[in-house]
Amino acid sequence: MTDLLPTLRGERVALRQLRKADAEALFGVFSDPAVTRYWSSPPMTDPAEAHALLSEIDDLRWGEGLGTEAVSLLLDQAFGVMGLRRIEADTDPENESAMRLLERLGFRREGYLPQRWFVGGRWHDTVLFGLLKPDWRHDRRVENEGMRDA
Repeated sequence: MTDLLPTLRGERVALRQLRKADAEALFGVFSDPAVTRYWSSPPMTDPAEAHALLSEIDDLRWGEGLGTEAVSLLLDQAFGVMGLRRIEADTDPENESAMRLLERLGFRREGYLPQRWFVGGRWHDTVLFGLLKPDWRHDRRVENEGMRDA
């Protein structure tokens, strides 16, 4: 795997492309039912699943206050360097902390899709969020400093 993505560094967060060496740690995270509660698939049961996931995702961070910083870095990259015009988020409506984070960063609720995903033996709804480049304010993360993500 070659690094196709830049490493983004914040005050407390560094986002980098995942590497094959991260598979064991990735399995540790994604085999935990509490962590995967709002993920689009059930907890991993085989380390081989972590290796497969490495090819599908680039970064993942959550925790006390790190989400706002991490998403802000990604939005700066997306709207700045990459020149994107729009970012969308697909969120489980039971994941209130993720929805609060998105709204603090300027995302707007744009839709509700009942029974969009079948995960872990049950149907899950989706709340869709969108953010346009003109609505992104880089200084928004300063306004939210000190706020914690659940």
